[in-house]
Parts: sequence; structure tokens; C-alpha cells
Amino acid sequence: MMKSLRLMATMMLLAVFGMVSAQTVVFKETFDKTTGVGGNDGIWNNFVSHDNIQYDGAKWTLTKPKAGNKCIILGTTKYIGKAVTPKINLTGNGTLTFKAGAWDTKTEKTFLRLSITNAELDKTKVDLTKGAFTDYTVQITNVTGPIQITFKSAATKANRFFLDEVVVTSASETPETNITLTIGQSKYASLYYEKQALVVPQGVKAYTYKLNGDKVEVSHTYAAGETIPAGTAVILKGEPNDYSFAFSNETGDVDSENILKGTDSDTLLEADANSYFYKLSLNEAEELSSIGFYWGYTDGAAFTNKAHKAYLKVPKSAEAKFYRFDGETTAIETIQAAQPGANAPMYNVAGQRVSKNYKGVVIQNGRKYVVK
Repeated sequence: MMKSLRLMATMMLLAVFGMVSAQTVVFKETFDKTTGVGGNDGIWNNFVSHDNIQYDGAKWTLTKPKAGNKCIILGTTKYIGKAVTPKINLTGNGTLTFKAGAWDTKTEKTFLRLSITNAELDKTKVDLTKGAFTDYTVQITNVTGPIQITFKSAATKANRFFLDEVVVTSASETPETNITLTIGQSKYASLYYEKQALVVPQGVKAYTYKLNGDKVEVSHTYAAGETIPAGTAVILKGEPNDYSFAFSNETGDVDSENILKGTDSDTLLEADANSYFYKLSLNEAEELSSIGFYWGYTDGAAFTNKAHKAYLKVPKSAEAKFYRFDGETTAIETIQAAQPGANAPMYNVAGQRVSKNYKGVVIQNGRKYVVK
């Protein structure tokens, strides 16, 4: 009765833990079919039992075994005891739980050694309690193939032990199927995943960009439902909201002209004396209408790009400090001696829109003027 209650409690804990971590029992041996003497009947010494051990599943490899009361007993006063599980198929990390206790005599040793094939254990030795079962939990990591677990007396003699309720669970978590990204008030965001293709959600469009002369322009558009290929950096456009991008098994259309790049982690970009580096940003005044590519660092130098964000690397020959998305071209070409037109909007070199009364260098329609 006590054995059944303990096993029920153990399995309830595993079930609860499994609901949180998506654990699955991949191996369980209760030894409940073994009808001998010792252990679960409260007898821990001075008895004789048979060696007719019965299993729930596949047969174990045992050294100096005896049949206990719904458990097994390993070792003698003169010889070590050992129990080796059958081969267990485990994918990813896992957890080993078991109950064990020591033979109850004054001179009996109490240490139990653990080992495993094709994996690693976070504990390889446990101290047993004489005359009682204790619950043990051991983590299994770095699995490379089918595992076998060995329970062995640590001492060469007088190290008898009782073993019961051996359970191995898989610690593999439920795989993610999507990522969530927020598009803010500017209605633009950037995205990059090196090894994962993503499906564009409803209400969003994704763009790649190419360099056309000294201008940056849209190269390819991924509409809702289409797949952004893995390793493709894009600019997203949509109404302010949180959007779910589902993982895709499709390849998607790769844009060979895309000059957007990205990183999967916060990364200091490699410096390039011949290039400027840009990030998606607003101007210094943080005007929503100014969203575009701006230098990420002083003088267009390399900067630390944020995880899963896109950045732009453009040859210095393009001579642009920023590229905007509002339909206005702000790529710097050459300084013009003539005055700017009266109707087209003007910007200073920081990307801020300025009035016709502004004095100094302005950019209008992609050309640079000096207003005096």
C-alpha cells in the first residue's frame, strides 16, 4: 500500500512538472511484479529472499541480485551489487528519478555510484539512508545516443542496496512555432532571423532594399501569407500592433539584390573604412514622419546592432547620412549653387524638416543646397 502511494505521488509530481515543461516519461520500472522480501515491507536486514525478479518491461542486467518486496536488492557482504537498465531512447536532456535505500546493519556502507552511456549525469554518487527509501533526482544532459544507466555499490563489499521506481523523463520542451514582434507608432520595424523562415502575418508587408546608383529603394515585397526566407533581413510596415510571425518550412523567394543585413544577437559590426552603417530610426527630433535609415553611430561608423534587427551597409561613395521612407529622397548627391525650389520640403543634414527661412546646408529632392 505504501509503495503504491509513493509511486502515485511521484507520478503526480511528474505529471504536474510535465504540464509546465512538456516532459514525457520514456522509461519506467516499478518492480511491482517482483514478490520477494525486503524494502517495501519494512524489512531491511536479516532475511533470505529468492532471485526471481520480474520486470514491467525489458530485462535488466544485474550482478548479485535478490528479489525484494516490489523492489530489487543488489550486493552481498562480500561482493558488489550492480544494476544496469535496458537501452533507453532519450532525445535531448532528461531527468532520472529513483528510490534507493541501504541495508540496515552497523557496518554497511551507504554510497551508491551512478554512471551512464552516451550522456552525462549531474550526480555520479549518492548517499543512501539505512533502513529507508529516499527519493533521488539526477539530471541527464549531452545525450548522443541510446542510454543505459548503471547503479553500483561504491564499496567492494558490505554495500548492499535496495532499488525501486526508476523513471526517466524527456526534458525536451514544446518547440516554438512563431515569434511575436511589435510595430510601433512609426508603422515600421526591422526583422532578421538567420536560420528561421517566417510567414508574413495579415496587415503587414515586408520589404528588402537595393542600392540603385546612390539611392536606396525597395527591391522585393513579401505580402501577407508569403514566406520571408531564413537569413533575409527585411523592413516591416504595418499599423501599430503586436504581430505573430509563424515559422515556415518553405524556402521563400530569396532576393539576391537585398543589401539589408542582420544579426541574431547584439553584435558589434565589423568596421569598414569604405562603408557607412545605418539603422532604422527617427531623426533627432523623433518625428514619426522621419522614419528611415540613419547613421547608427557618429560619422556612419560601425555600431552594435540589436538582436534580430536589420541594418544597412552602404558604400561611402553614396554620400548619404540618412534615407527616409516618407517618399522624400534624402540621399546626398552634390552641393548646388542654385537656390532650392519653393514647394518641395527641405531637410537639414540631421534629417530634420526645416522651413524656407532656414539658413545653411539643406537637402531637397536628393540635392544639397547652401541657403544664405
